[in-house]
Amino acid sequence: MMKKSISIVILTIGLILLGFINSYAQQPNKLDEVKAFINNWKNLNSISYDADLLDKAWFSEDTLLSKNHSEIIFDTTGIIVANKDYNISEEFEGTLLYNGQRKTFLFNNNTYDEYKNSSVNHGIFGNGGIIDSIFYNLKNHPHKFQILPDTIINNVNCIYFKYIQRDEETEEGKMYDYFYFAFDKTTYEPKLYRSIRRGQLSVKDYSMGTANLFNETRFKNVEKDKLIFDIKNFSPPSTAQLAVYEKKELLGKGDENPKWKMQDLEGNHFNSEDFKGKNTLLFLTVIDCPANQLSIKTINSMVDQFGEKIQVIGIYDEKDERLKKYVQSNPLKFPIIANGEDVKKQYHATGSPYYYLIDKDGKIFYSNSGYSDKLDGELIKNIEEMIK
Repeated sequence: MMKKSISIVILTIGLILLGFINSYAQQPNKLDEVKAFINNWKNLNSISYDADLLDKAWFSEDTLLSKNHSEIIFDTTGIIVANKDYNISEEFEGTLLYNGQRKTFLFNNNTYDEYKNSSVNHGIFGNGGIIDSIFYNLKNHPHKFQILPDTIINNVNCIYFKYIQRDEETEEGKMYDYFYFAFDKTTYEPKLYRSIRRGQLSVKDYSMGTANLFNETRFKNVEKDKLIFDIKNFSPPSTAQLAVYEKKELLGKGDENPKWKMQDLEGNHFNSEDFKGKNTLLFLTVIDCPANQLSIKTINSMVDQFGEKIQVIGIYDEKDERLKKYVQSNPLKFPIIANGEDVKKQYHATGSPYYYLIDKDGKIFYSNSGYSDKLDGELIKNIEEMIK
């Protein structure tokens, strides 16, 4: 009986070891497949594809869905010499055009912005893209790769792997950059690219703390080395008009407060003509601007310091639903108005962020824009003067 038990144990251990050996043997083969995939997409003359994109917002848990069509032509070193990217989402519709000398943003109203002596890079393909980084590390740091279980995308069997660009412990916690690819086992065509990141966000010398970022690209209709360079395809149409932006000075002290009517996310109505008899701080901004994010703490602190002595109102460009998701991650202590782009224009506030103090007579008392470490002091000083 004991001999039989020992035989069973030995057999079990043998099966486990055999499974381990088979698994170990498969890893190099799969890694060879990854190398073949990268080699196939590293040196390109051109690439075109359609994509479904999913991006997480920088400063909230909100995600933005969009569709994209890309046409890219490279030189022999992987530098982009022509690029056409059409993107459409709930928030934006437009086309990036690049012909090697100038970069053009063509908007859906047939106007465009133009930037000469510019260059463009692609986050995945071409010189400096993630494919380049993977190619280098496959040679020098193979331990940065993990072969994941095969997956199926749009009924296609795909090899799936993870590339760890960064993974470190810091005083702020774990910081990392993980990239994932799924590609067709047969054709090596990319099917999915995903990046998951955690790191410190900062602008100049201002820190915005730790952020978790995520984006995903699902490729369709991928074609390699089939584009022919034609300068006409990478320039705005002759009927398009160059966009003209008239930069206006902010309204100054003593100017009349513009007239408008809006309601906040809670359904409360606001009429600028009712501001008379009140002291008001208007915060005019957009949610994706780093300076907006830096300003929130200051605006909240104005509510705390001055209480009912002033009314504070935030006016944002974004639509209701996206703004509601943003507020869930960023508690704001003041009423928030969405779809405020037209109102902001009346205050010559075409970007983010802007600050207006309006006194009890309905006149502009103070105006400013941007963010600096002097913002708190400037607002406190002027609010105190205004409420006297």
